[in-house]
Amino acid sequence: MPNLRCLIVDDEIPSRALLKSLLTQFPDVQVVGECDSLASALDSISQLQPNVLLLDIQLGPESGFTIPASLESPPHIVFVTGFDQYAVRAFELNAVDYLLKPVVPSRLGEAIARVRQRGLLPLRPPQPLQESDLALIPLGNSGFFTQVRDILVIEARNHHSRITLDSGRVCIVRRQLREWGQLLPTTMFQPIDRSFLINIERIVEVNSCSRGGTVALGNDRVEVPLGRAAARRLRQLLELKQQFVGIPQRRE
Repeated sequence: MPNLRCLIVDDEIPSRALLKSLLTQFPDVQVVGECDSLASALDSISQLQPNVLLLDIQLGPESGFTIPASLESPPHIVFVTGFDQYAVRAFELNAVDYLLKPVVPSRLGEAIARVRQRGLLPLRPPQPLQESDLALIPLGNSGFFTQVRDILVIEARNHHSRITLDSGRVCIVRRQLREWGQLLPTTMFQPIDRSFLINIERIVEVNSCSRGGTVALGNDRVEVPLGRAAARRLRQLLELKQQFVGIPQRRE
């Protein structure tokens, strides 16, 4: 009886058909579905519960790297791509294997053998997103993707969080601030206190006063209040990154 439930994610029909055909030689592998986009893949992962993904990296304008970084417990992933320059990034995301197209049966067999072996070992947690990645904003049973750099500020709301995007959209998400801190790149996002995680790359102005001040982020200058300790921490962060040059700073 098959014990490897495989989901194929590729935006090219011939590639999906080839992989599905090659997988018939493995009695313990069942192809439970095929997807051609990130959104359909995430829906299928939730509904079908595969334990193996054969995942393309370039899905039209989207990146397959978003999937493992967006899931708390991702399936075992074998990246399948026509490009060899992404291998390091793939293994940083705990990939089982990295196959180049066109896939040959012997290499696919090696990948399946590694999946079987990996199934006996505990999974490492996924690595944080990079600045160029897409981030999944989960909303109930659905969600949407946004560029990591377009997230301006995340505010803690008990077991939820309030996210403000550069587009002006505001979302309430069932994910704690601590989890966002583990998921997003620390080169870009820093906590200024227990309530706010801000994108320090998108700061346009810092206003200081005796009580703390505010920081403005993004094209619409979204303001975040700063207490004294938060204002001091933010100034230290900017000085460490030498980003205070060119950022207007005012004292009242």
